[in-house]
Amino acid sequence: MKKLIAALLLAVMCMSLTAPVLAETPAFETTKSFIAVLEADQLLYEFMGRITSGEEHVLLENEDNHFAYEINTYFHEDNDTALVYVWNIIHFEDADFVNVLRAVNELNYSYKYTRFYIEDVDNTVTCAMTIILHDNDTAGDVVLEALMRMASILNVAYPALSPYNK
Repeated sequence: MKKLIAALLLAVMCMSLTAPVLAETPAFETTKSFIAVLEADQLLYEFMGRITSGEEHVLLENEDNHFAYEINTYFHEDNDTALVYVWNIIHFEDADFVNVLRAVNELNYSYKYTRFYIEDVDNTVTCAMTIILHDNDTAGDVVLEALMRMASILNVAYPALSPYNK
C-alpha cells in the first residue's frame, strides 16, 4: 500500500512539473504583443487560451479604491481588434432598474471610449470597450493604454452605480 501511495504521489509531482510545458500559448500576433507588454511591465495576467468562438482570452485582475474586478480581453484572429469586458460591476434589484438605467445612460453620455449596459438576465452592469488595432508591433501598448483608460473610467463611474449594488 505504501508503494502504491508513493507511486501516485510521484506521478502527481511529475505531472505538476510538466504542466507549464502543456499550457496553451497564444497564436495571434496581437495577443503575443499584449502579453509581452504585460510581462515587460511585470503585470500579472492569465492566458485563458482560445474560446469556442475563436478569440484568444487574456484575463487580468484589478482593484481600485472602490472595488475589485476582472478585465477580460479578447483578441481576434484577424489581429485588427480587441474586445474588453468587465462584467458584474454591480448587481441590482429589479426595483432599481430605472435608476440604474439612468446612471448607465449618464455614464455613456460622459465617456465615449467605454460603453456601459445592463444585463437584464441577471440584473448586472457591464462595461465594454472595442479597441481598433493597426500594427501588430504596437498592439500590446495600445491595448494596455486602453485598459488603463478603462480602469480610470471605472474608478470614477463606480460611485454612480454603487448605491444600487445589492
